[in-house]
Amino acid sequence: MVHTWQWEGSEEETLVAIEFHARGERTTELVVTHERFTTTQAKEAHNKGGNGCLQNFQSWLEGGS
Repeated sequence: MVHTWQWEGSEEETLVAIEFHARGERTTELVVTHERFTTTQAKEAHNKGGNGCLQNFQSWLEGGS
């Protein structure tokens, strides 16, 4: 799945690609690629926020909170 992303109040439009890969009968690998950033600062901020969201999602999937 590929879509554009634009943070509210920003003129920068980035591109997000999400891939799902089967890794066994009950395991799926999720690959997220986010590109087209115009500054290193924007890239690092999105990387930090995105990683936090994915870690929370993983915890939820594993039955945590």
